[in-house]
Amino acid sequence: MGITEAFDLLIAQLSESSVSIWSAWSPGEIADRLVALRDKPMLSEADKLDLRALLAPTGPIQEIAIANDWHDDYMKCAAALDRYAL
Repeated sequence: MGITEAFDLLIAQLSESSVSIWSAWSPGEIADRLVALRDKPMLSEADKLDLRALLAPTGPIQEIAIANDWHDDYMKCAAALDRYAL
């Protein structure tokens, strides 16, 4: 899975997800941040740290993915984006 494809799949899944009581971020807030990160030509170190925090185990994206039954997609996207955020 490519970087753009991973961002796009997460954004699409988040746009159809409901809030998780375990995430401090709403799906819309996360999707907006992912769009901003996806559209940057190059990520700064602060951007990479932000992306790693969003993707972290038990982080906001994973909690929403679990609550909305798309954890498999989260795992695929996280694997692709983790390499990008290093």
